[in-house]
Amino acid sequence: LSALDGQANNQQAQSETVSEMQIAVRRLNRVISNVLEMTRIEADAIQLKLDWCDIDEVVEGAVELAGDALSTHRLAIEIAENAPMVKIDHLLIEQSLGNLLANAAHWSAPGTTIRVIAEVSDGAVLLVVSDRGPGIPQDELPHVFEKFYRGAKAPSGGTGLGLAIVDGFVRAHGGSVRAANRSDGGAEFQIHVPVETLNENAVELDD
Repeated sequence: LSALDGQANNQQAQSETVSEMQIAVRRLNRVISNVLEMTRIEADAIQLKLDWCDIDEVVEGAVELAGDALSTHRLAIEIAENAPMVKIDHLLIEQSLGNLLANAAHWSAPGTTIRVIAEVSDGAVLLVVSDRGPGIPQDELPHVFEKFYRGAKAPSGGTGLGLAIVDGFVRAHGGSVRAANRSDGGAEFQIHVPVETLNENAVELDD
């Protein structure tokens, strides 16, 4: 029995090591990807590939991108019913939202809820990510989207590029992103992107 127990322990240890290596590789890939994306933004080399998409697919893809970061959090998603299709660069907005989700998870305690709101109205997409973390010090709010900026109490493991990339991708769409503190605790990030909707397009064709 002791031999079997030892074998089982070795298998468990090997499994844990492989899992840790896979997580480390994914983190390294994210760092490399962030550096490359930041280079594109600074070189003004972002070329939008606009196409029609459903906003719920953008949210679903962003959650998948955030991946492991969300594994210990509860996720509450609110997507407006009957939202029209919108013309955006699906991948860039998806990555922007994914970065906000990863950032929220990075700053909030395991077991807390991260909320996502998505709606389309008045010719714009609004994406909101809020958390139950410590919030953002007032003197840091103007700097959170700066390249390599990390707050004084930032947890280890970040690169300071995630939010700068969000800002670059959203501005490429002619939109804006802002950060604020929630009145009941935590931080909130809002992406606002002007868009063409399929409903509006149909009306124009009828005219």
